[in-house]
Amino acid sequence: MKRFISTFVLALALSGGAALADSCPSREFAQSAATAIQGAARQRSPQAFINAASRYIDLNSLSLTALGKYRSQLTPAQQSRYLASARKFIGKFLVDNSNYIPTSGVSSVSCSGSLATVRFDSGASITFRLAGPQRVSDVLILGISVVGAMRSYFTGIIQNHNGDVNALSTALSQ
Repeated sequence: MKRFISTFVLALALSGGAALADSCPSREFAQSAATAIQGAARQRSPQAFINAASRYIDLNSLSLTALGKYRSQLTPAQQSRYLASARKFIGKFLVDNSNYIPTSGVSSVSCSGSLATVRFDSGASITFRLAGPQRVSDVLILGISVVGAMRSYFTGIIQNHNGDVNALSTALSQ
């Protein structure tokens, strides 16, 4: 009987460990994405950020989401121009804020619902909002959403130009 109980406890412990390991199915993906962003932060190059981000993030979807209610106003030609300008903006935005991106080693990765948070040895963290196990829909650095920051900035430009979506593409290309 004692042997059965020991075996049962051991099996329970092992299965609990497996459940914990599976509680963050995006662990490797999130860690890889964070490492790529760290590498781009070290280079401080807009193109390095665009290259790193585009491997993990659907930049077109992120950019269109950032437009909010103005998204439906884009013609196909405007959308193409906007998406190219938004990519450049994302690269520049991340370079301008690269001081806030930790460059120390990864200490842990945790998941909660659609969020995967990568914590670094420095105590800082980057959180990825996931739209699936291998697709990032937003990145939070110091708790600030990249999509939210873009939406605030982009819609402000459009509103300051009486709802003219073309004004945004013009502003972003400067």
